[in-house]
Amino acid sequence: FEVRRIAARAFSLQQAEVFYLPPVPVLEATALGHAGFAADLLFLRGVSYFITHLFADRSFPWLDAYLERVVALDPNNAAVYEWAMKVVKYRQLITNEVIDESNRWAERGIEVFPDNWKFYLEIGFNHYFERDFQSDEDRTKWQRKAVDYFMIASSLPGSRLDPNFVTELYLRHNEREMALLDV
Repeated sequence: FEVRRIAARAFSLQQAEVFYLPPVPVLEATALGHAGFAADLLFLRGVSYFITHLFADRSFPWLDAYLERVVALDPNNAAVYEWAMKVVKYRQLITNEVIDESNRWAERGIEVFPDNWKFYLEIGFNHYFERDFQSDEDRTKWQRKAVDYFMIASSLPGSRLDPNFVTELYLRHNEREMALLDV
């Protein structure tokens, strides 16, 4: 009984943590001109929150609140968008809604860092491999869209995506002209 009581108390303290996550204007004021540093600290706290729940209940109701505040304080940290687009998929089920949320984080990253190939790769991967297709036509539509994202990712500076992979995908979709352009 004592162990359950201690565990219940610890869980309630974890739930109470969110009441101390201030709104963005308060965070900006208390950052005292060091919003980037405050964003980094809050990001680390968000990662800790994520890890705690990843190994417990896999429920992250406050993850978006952490991420939105971090981005509001410092929108120029590509690692935040990269981390967000991946971890939102660690919920209990990967549904099309979760895939769309992951893609939204990648798209937000593209707005700030249009030359970051990882964002395009993630969207392509989500569309090609993760999405739950409702029909063969749906599969073709989303996978074709994904190939375009893969092509962009493979053409950006520093990309580690093999262009031969993209060429193969174009060939699978019977788009020989695009396959030749990508080589």
